Amino acid sequence: MAIKVPPPVITLLSVIPMVGIAGLLPATNFQFPGQVLVSVFLVAMGAGLMIVAAVQFKRHATTINPFSPESTVKIVQHGVFSFSRNPMYLGMLLILGGIACYLGNPLNALVLTGFIVIISRVQIKPEERALLAKFGDDYQAYLASVRRWV
Repeated sequence: MAIKVPPPVITLLSVIPMVGIAGLLPATNFQFPGQVLVSVFLVAMGAGLMIVAAVQFKRHATTINPFSPESTVKIVQHGVFSFSRNPMYLGMLLILGGIACYLGNPLNALVLTGFIVIISRVQIKPEERALLAKFGDDYQAYLASVRRWV
């Protein structure tokens, strides 16, 4: 049995190596004018995107539980779901990007890449398989028309 870790926990766990990299390799850290502002903007955009996506799921009375995609009652294709099939995961990535920007270490791009790989493999692909099995051609058309991230 595979251990299932909620995506928000994966997001929080991703912060640990980011802080570690910035702390252990301070010579590679950078600063730029407006760095804090850009960081706050990215975090706010990510949080806002996640909230909007959750509200859209609720409006359509479908599940937000990432571990039960088979409980989905409808493919939400409007609003933020018209430009990203995974706006909640995109929101988490934006939050991590904001934290990486604030910490100012370019090596944290490796952590962001790792987050994308992990979420794609352990969460998104299984969700897509379950939704394709449940909704068939309708979900296949959605896959063809809207990108996974952006």
